[in-house]
Amino acid sequence: MGGPVARSTGSVPFDADRDVPGLIVKFGDYPLHHGGVGAIRSLGRLGIPMYAMTEDRYTPAAASRYLRRAFVWPTTGTEEPERLVEGLLRIGHLIGRPAVLIPTDEEAAVLIAEHQEALADRGRFLFPRVDAKLPRRLASKQGLHELCVEHGIPSPAAAFPQSYDDIVRFAEKARFPLVAKNREAFVRRSRPAVNGTTRIATREGLLTLARDWGDHPGVILQEYLPREEAEDWIVHAYFDADSTPLAMFTGVKVRSWPPHAGMTANAYVVDNPELADLAARFIKQIGFSGVIDLDLRFDRRDGQYKLLDFNPRMGAQFRLFENESGWTSSAPCTST
Repeated sequence: MGGPVARSTGSVPFDADRDVPGLIVKFGDYPLHHGGVGAIRSLGRLGIPMYAMTEDRYTPAAASRYLRRAFVWPTTGTEEPERLVEGLLRIGHLIGRPAVLIPTDEEAAVLIAEHQEALADRGRFLFPRVDAKLPRRLASKQGLHELCVEHGIPSPAAAFPQSYDDIVRFAEKARFPLVAKNREAFVRRSRPAVNGTTRIATREGLLTLARDWGDHPGVILQEYLPREEAEDWIVHAYFDADSTPLAMFTGVKVRSWPPHAGMTANAYVVDNPELADLAARFIKQIGFSGVIDLDLRFDRRDGQYKLLDFNPRMGAQFRLFENESGWTSSAPCTST
């Protein structure tokens, strides 16, 4: 990743609170996570004490010189929420003072939102307050699509089959190729229908895959937006308690891994006021606060930015964006 220093739409003063530590919260086995390391480095260089949950003592995050302490806690992301909350509270006790929670995956972001009272009890942890149900809905492909329809935000046409028969009927009228994704972010670890975003070229290919999806297929079948007629864009931002952006950055994704459907491998900064306005209006409408990472595809055929993914947490590629003051989208988490 690379590019020039970004211009953030936020213009509020920035002063890091070095008395308040940050804790990287992650659930699941993905030790080679550059986003978590980036947050540790960025905030650690500002003098903020940084802690992190890690799979073992030898991950890149655990080895960072900016990390005060790694809490070794291997998780799968499928544990009972009560167990994860108890574990976080134990870590908070070991830190010994209120710490800002910085989630790096959907499971962590949703857990924090749905257990706000327990985690904030006696000031143990600090984090933006949101509607407890909103992050789970945003992380769900179906929930996000419904919110887009409700608020007039462009998104690809989509179907949510409830049975194999539904898929058969859909296939008779569908336009191929199309894209299949896991409907809920959380089944990717326990019972995924597909291994990530999957392009399906034919009716026969769809029906063959669908035979393994069970009686209640947990998939979304989505319109394919041809990359030859599109551009991939990303938005990283931080919104305050009034859903006003304190920092917002936009950029273009030019390469991903796996190709065309995976994590950002190469991107650059492009100031896009139209896209920033679209994102800000949507966040204000749904009342979200905190860090966001959005993926959109600009469809040249109709001139619309179509929202593909809404990650209600820090994005792995957030270090792409930094303004002249040293702001990144994670910086407001620990600022005063």
